[in-house]
Amino acid sequence: MRVIIDGDSQPEKEKVIALLQKYNIKVILIMSISHYTENINPYAEVMYVDNRAQEADIKIMNIVKDDDIVITADTGLSYFLLGKKVVVLNPRGKIFSEKTAGEKIEIVHLEKKIRRSKKKTRIKGPSSYKNEDLKNLLKTLEYLILKYNRNL
Repeated sequence: MRVIIDGDSQPEKEKVIALLQKYNIKVILIMSISHYTENINPYAEVMYVDNRAQEADIKIMNIVKDDDIVITADTGLSYFLLGKKVVVLNPRGKIFSEKTAGEKIEIVHLEKKIRRSKKKTRIKGPSSYKNEDLKNLLKTLEYLILKYNRNL
């Protein structure tokens, strides 16, 4: 089991990495070069990709294996990964399923249509990331580790 983190969309990476280190779970952090930092826990394997659209998603699709856990806010990527034997979480700790990802894709599609209609419409984005969101993510991640990792 490995955990792959879409680092461009994951706040509080250090706390997630610390939890994975506690259980000795391999963690791979995928980030665009524009998010380069030397302040990352050395336990994490960091892979930087070019700063082009979907580059991190493509890298994740290419390296993911059966039984991995992927943390991403990208709906399209999560829907693709559900076709593989991968558990997908969003940064708020919610597990994607075919139903929830399908519904989210429909919403994203409708929002794009509204924006393209050139009418003055404000589409509200996600609320700010709260401490409760981090707690939910860590709780769900720990649950999945204990449930699926046979080596513990």
